[in-house]
Amino acid sequence: MERRRALKYAVVVAGLVLTGVSAGPASSAGFALEPFCAYTAGRGEMKVGDELWVPLPQMANRSDSPIEVTGATAVHVPEGVRVRGFSAYDAAVDTMVMGGDAEDTRAYKNLSLRPIRIPARTVSTVYPMVHLQLTRPGSYALDSFQIEYAKDGHRYTQAVGCGAELSTLPPAD
Repeated sequence: MERRRALKYAVVVAGLVLTGVSAGPASSAGFALEPFCAYTAGRGEMKVGDELWVPLPQMANRSDSPIEVTGATAVHVPEGVRVRGFSAYDAAVDTMVMGGDAEDTRAYKNLSLRPIRIPARTVSTVYPMVHLQLTRPGSYALDSFQIEYAKDGHRYTQAVGCGAELSTLPPAD
């Protein structure tokens, strides 16, 4: 009887391992959003402590289900750059695309405090922005960002091929 019980447990554990069950919820690679970005945001002559808000592309839901965007971040962040968070702004207010400075965002309401719902097969007027801060002198390039969203009860992360460049002038001798 004990042997039979041990065999049952072994089968259950093997099944869980083979199906990829983890201790917490995981995100799958997503494909609902338009992933391309045709620009690189950047600023030169920055000082340590300066910040840059990198605008990601306008979000277009290509899927047949609504999605809820819950975050955006940079991937492979070099030492010398810190990700401070993400924000999102509606460009429909005045049809202006956001720039990379705090001045550009002050007049707008940050929509990232709640999930941003995008209906199926719809282009949103909301632009997510990743907030970066320069933490040491140098020149840094980031070439990959990702957007996090939920669709049909599942969480996804999707790569967005935007770029950002932050640099300082060399320190004075």
